Amino acid sequence: NRRHLLARPGDTRLEARIASYELAARLQVSAPEVLDLSGESAATRALYGVDEPVTADFVQPPDLSSPIRAVLQAHAPITQEERGPAYRIPAGVSAPSNAVRITKWSGHLLKDAFPWLWRRIQDGVEVGPVVSVAEQGTAVSTCYCARLSPSAAEAGVVTLEPMRRKGFATAAVAGWTAACVERGLHPLYSTSWQNPGSIRVAQKLGMVCYGEDWSIQ
Repeated sequence: NRRHLLARPGDTRLEARIASYELAARLQVSAPEVLDLSGESAATRALYGVDEPVTADFVQPPDLSSPIRAVLQAHAPITQEERGPAYRIPAGVSAPSNAVRITKWSGHLLKDAFPWLWRRIQDGVEVGPVVSVAEQGTAVSTCYCARLSPSAAEAGVVTLEPMRRKGFATAAVAGWTAACVERGLHPLYSTSWQNPGSIRVAQKLGMVCYGEDWSIQ
């Protein structure tokens, strides 16, 4: 994660995630009794939802954030918090005809609309498969690997403001998904609860919500 962050200075979401992992490790080492609820009363266990069945799918933010936040704030103040659904993209998503994979021959599509991404590619930063939807010779929506490991990739999708709500982001993510599967990567997708447009993309592609991505700093 630290090496990944060095390649992406200013990525506050990644910084927050690293900080939350480090805090979790400190909690497990220094205060395991705080995380052990086996000796608590039935009322306390109910408050924390310990005995509740696993949720099959998330359509709203989980409602157990308050007690979890209270435990964390007992050890350090929370200064930044981001939450949202995390999805896996199922097999069988095919690339639409208007999705273009970015290569050295098609990279010109990014230069005007998304120059920062084109510079990353030229600088040799690994962003995995990159797929764009273009209009009149310019990319209007692009999906790339915001996070990448040897076995999985998480989508990062950007769409020009005037071109939103036209289905371009869905097409770009679908094309990116197909490219990831061809490379043997498990495609993942996450967003914010406050981003209904991004959640609609997940719904259109039949993504499966397996949990909540919660970054705390």
